[in-house]
Amino acid sequence: MKNIIKTLLTCAGTAAVILAIPILYYFPGYNWRTVEKNAFYGSRQMSGAVLERTVKKYNIKTVINLRGENTDSEWYIEEAAACNRAGITLANFSWSKSRIPSPDSLARFIKLIET
Repeated sequence: MKNIIKTLLTCAGTAAVILAIPILYYFPGYNWRTVEKNAFYGSRQMSGAVLERTVKKYNIKTVINLRGENTDSEWYIEEAAACNRAGITLANFSWSKSRIPSPDSLARFIKLIET
């Protein structure tokens, strides 16, 4: 019986460690990734304070929000204020993972990326 419990605890511990790695990477690090060094980065939603530190650290000039302009949402108000305080552009795109963006929106995105 002791061996079975020991084996189960070992398996549970191993599974916890394996699952913890992506969680520890994703949440505290905002899923931060470099797409093109010194040019293009990606992340999930940051708080205003973290966003301000990040744009300063990486000399970011434009933040692209793919969730659209949400002027009644606290996260959006905080993000827009942080961009304003940092003196950088906030570009909003209302994109969804369940549908293809409109041709006009894609063209606007490409133009933004090129500049």
